[in-house]
Amino acid sequence: MPQPTTKRFIIELFFSITLLALLLSLMQAGPASANSKASLLAEPNALELTSVEMSKEGYFVLRSNTAPAATTWQLERWSAAPTATQLNNQQPLALYPWPANTQQLTLSGFANGTYYFRLRASNNNYSNVVKVQVDHYPLWQALSLFSLGLGLFVIVVVVIVKGAYRSANATEEP
Repeated sequence: MPQPTTKRFIIELFFSITLLALLLSLMQAGPASANSKASLLAEPNALELTSVEMSKEGYFVLRSNTAPAATTWQLERWSAAPTATQLNNQQPLALYPWPANTQQLTLSGFANGTYYFRLRASNNNYSNVVKVQVDHYPLWQALSLFSLGLGLFVIVVVVIVKGAYRSANATEEP
């Protein structure tokens, strides 16, 4: 059985690592990651698209103020901030189907960069254009957190194995 000081050390270590991870995530998130609207070239209509302005993980959620019912909706992705002329005369870089009766769509797997999205209904009703900036965590930070987690895992395994070995070899006192 681990000594009380060992248990306390492990608990304090877990607490410290959790607190450190929380502080790092708050420092990285900043004020731009709050759910806010980034609308460009918004037209006066009832269809509105919102998202986070910054994604550090490469995935994000796009939300619509209304759920599509009978009409088919598609999400358009543009490589650069589209002008009103481009929106009407050029094809988007990619199209994503919007699921029926849902107000949000999660997209993932995006590399670092700036992406622009617009929702289009089959009746040519368009939403505003939303800008999402993807900027992944640096590799050094990911590897250092992985190493810290690996080290903590090894410490916990060693403490458990030592405790099991001690309790198996302990002689019972009368």
